[in-house]
Amino acid sequence: MSKIPTKKERTFLIALLILSNVLASMSMDIHLPLAPIIMEDLHTSEFMVQMLFIISVVLTTTAPLFWGPLSDCYGRRSLFIPACYFMVIGQFSCAIAPSIEWLLYARVVQYLGVGAILTVAMAVICDLYQGIARAKMLALLEMSIPVALAVAPIIGAYTAYYLSWRYNFLFLGILQAILLAILLKKMPETLINPRSFQWGQSYQAVKGVIKNKTFMQYVMLFAIVNASYMIYITHSSFFFIKNFGFNPTEFALSQSLLVCMYFSGMVIFRFLLKKFSIPFILSIGMTGYCLYGTLVIALLTGLIPFSAITIIAIQLFCSCASGPIIASCNSLALASCNDNLGTSSAMIEFSIGSTAGIFMLLSGYLATESSFMAVYSVIALTIVFSIGMWLSLSQQASLETEKKV
Repeated sequence: MSKIPTKKERTFLIALLILSNVLASMSMDIHLPLAPIIMEDLHTSEFMVQMLFIISVVLTTTAPLFWGPLSDCYGRRSLFIPACYFMVIGQFSCAIAPSIEWLLYARVVQYLGVGAILTVAMAVICDLYQGIARAKMLALLEMSIPVALAVAPIIGAYTAYYLSWRYNFLFLGILQAILLAILLKKMPETLINPRSFQWGQSYQAVKGVIKNKTFMQYVMLFAIVNASYMIYITHSSFFFIKNFGFNPTEFALSQSLLVCMYFSGMVIFRFLLKKFSIPFILSIGMTGYCLYGTLVIALLTGLIPFSAITIIAIQLFCSCASGPIIASCNSLALASCNDNLGTSSAMIEFSIGSTAGIFMLLSGYLATESSFMAVYSVIALTIVFSIGMWLSLSQQASLETEKKV
């Protein structure tokens, strides 16, 4: 049985988890401003370079199905440390990749680790906190992702300008190796009662999570809202650089503005927690998301001009509205499923990645065959699905309230 960490140890552990999340998230988009450069350097196609991002999203969410249940059995530390080794090896392998095939394989190794880092970090917080305190800490962990996504493209653009795109992966690999050394010495075990692993038991845990209707509804709303943003990110670098004439630095700055707005949305969520319930905050976020959907329809129908400024402005609004939605859904989903927290966290990551991956591949095909306007048609589809899911949840909540009365 593990010792319960003191308040000081918890604070230090949360800091380590946030740093791990930052490095893992930076890996996802640090190469985006350099996508055309990588394509030319490795003599490959636009789609193959886009696969770097698609692989990162898909593996971030499928790998947890392996890591999550194991962390419920063998402990958080026992899984988190090996995941960090995967990430370090993957980063250095990306840095020396002689071909796009090598780079993609290295990306697979890298994101087998990242999938565990993001999942186990959530499970650790759920081990340590309950109620509103848990919601605040999960939001804090989630806030580390936009910070990383904001900084990474800028670092990537400047590093490529003065050195090479390869140094971005080298830079992240060195930082992750240093953090791994600290984790080896300082990371405690937070799972109170580890148990021996049994395939049948893990299967029953996954089955139980999936059968939890409330949990899955909140997770799918989270996943579909996230998918619209991921679709945009997948295609934005090629479109802004090739069609609107942005240079890598200008594109990086535009992306940083988006994630700063997402960060603002998470800050708003933490502020609203002081006065409102989480379901009410979700409704506020979804109201804003409905307005985002109206703007997308206006863009598709020509009511507002299709230009770089218009697209960026619309996505800035989307990023701000998405923060409270994602934080609310994450907290409500985990609150409805307090058992097998590693498995629950894994299912969240899997649902997010698989949903985003399906829509990203669909938008990639349509963008190749048609135009960037087709990409926004797919985004509009995700908005319709997310609003439908929210209305279903709202109706269900109203019925439950009436039954209680």
